[in-house]
Amino acid sequence: FPVEAYGVDGALFRAEPDPETRFKLFGPVPVPVAGAAAPDRAFALRLRPNQDFAGALEGFCREHGIARARLRGGVGSIIGARFADGRAMEPFATELAVREGLAAPDAADLDIVLVDYQGGLGEGRLARGDNPVLMTMELVLQAL
Repeated sequence: FPVEAYGVDGALFRAEPDPETRFKLFGPVPVPVAGAAAPDRAFALRLRPNQDFAGALEGFCREHGIARARLRGGVGSIIGARFADGRAMEPFATELAVREGLAAPDAADLDIVLVDYQGGLGEGRLARGDNPVLMTMELVLQAL
């Protein structure tokens, strides 16, 4: 079956020691531009602990003048999970992968799959304003 990929020219994710968490964490670092055709602006992001997932993306869009953006991928951890439909996962440590998402200065729509530290599985759209990052979140955001 077909596989879609999206790359960012001029950045990569590298694991480096983090003074705040004292863990070795992935984060974006600049690298020389390879000259790939780049019809869109794209950003490699790392969200920090205790930032709300949706709020941080909305703030990034405001700060960079991005009217609308698409998440091209992302992985990370959040503190439990609150879904837009009212469901919740209580275990505090969950690892997630972004299935798809859109962000704008005043809204974010994030569809994820996750597993908690007890093996519980969840999926769906996250509620805005109630899903803080646990350790880190690495994302690729494409300005539309």
